[in-house]
Amino acid sequence: MVSWNANKSKEKGESFMDAFLWDADRDQKIKYGKQISTALRQKAMELGIAQDPALQEAFSKIDHEMNSLFWVDNDKASEGYNKAIEIIAKKMGGEYAKYATPNKKS
Repeated sequence: MVSWNANKSKEKGESFMDAFLWDADRDQKIKYGKQISTALRQKAMELGIAQDPALQEAFSKIDHEMNSLFWVDNDKASEGYNKAIEIIAKKMGGEYAKYATPNKKS
């Protein structure tokens, strides 16, 4: 997930979650988006950073969009996912931290 922009994306600054949310239909966003969120939360707990305020804010954005009755705002949801992935990747260090933040869109 963290090396998507460097190795797969054809668009500068596109993260894995940006690509997923723009390509998936609503049902896929909800189903797989919640699974991805759960996996990120579990990893945050393993790393001991689950209570980090910035991470809590990111998960709050994710939850708000994934539990929406009408539609999922791709930009708001991907912002939450990208922030959570960035925080977790930086905590993991090494190769993960290297790709933690996708190249910014110009």
